[in-house]
Amino acid sequence: MKIDALQPCPRQSPRLSAVSLAGFIGGELLFLGLTQAYGGQAWAILCLLAILPLFLTDFRIASLSAVAPSLSWLALFYATGNRELFFPYCMYLATAIALLLSRRTLWLGGVGGGTLIVAFMTVRILQQATLRVLAVELAAAVVILVAAITTDAYSRKTAVSRAAIAALASVLAYAALAL
Repeated sequence: MKIDALQPCPRQSPRLSAVSLAGFIGGELLFLGLTQAYGGQAWAILCLLAILPLFLTDFRIASLSAVAPSLSWLALFYATGNRELFFPYCMYLATAIALLLSRRTLWLGGVGGGTLIVAFMTVRILQQATLRVLAVELAAAVVILVAAITTDAYSRKTAVSRAAIAALASVLAYAALAL
């Protein structure tokens, strides 16, 4: 009988799961704390909505790496004060979650990404954005998310390709701000 040295022995699995869960919760709290401290409540709420599906499906600290690059939009917002950067931040999160959840089923990815878009639109309504702005943002968000999910369906479906798709989606959202 051959023993694979890379596989943990059964007695180590619960400990590894506990360490993974503790790391995930620590990373999640750090992520939420940063978004609350430097972006505010709206940024933190969208962050929480993005992290929740990760907690329910894959509570490893590595899964947070899929949404961590969204913090670059938070850093740019903090450095510039440009409130419009909330849109590309949200689109990064929506796309990253949609692509992660679409590993299970395509419709679940659409629901995950769509939920974040609905939350974004709710925040924008509460911020009293004009109807024209809301329409443009909604149309851009839906087109970008559908394009991202379609692109992912024809890609290699690696972590790198999904990160690139999410990054491109957020850059497209930033470009859409000029509309």
